[in-house]
Amino acid sequence: PTTGHGLGLSIARELAFAHGGELSLMRSDAEWTEFRLTLPNQQR
Repeated sequence: PTTGHGLGLSIARELAFAHGGELSLMRSDAEWTEFRLTLPNQQR
């Protein structure tokens, strides 16, 4: 396990929003944390 104090999640969230998506916290407990990154489907 690692601990972080960097900007990774903040940057991921801003990138998601910039592309019309979102970053959501799905689960967090003493062992691990799960996030979901969703982005819109790009139409061709």
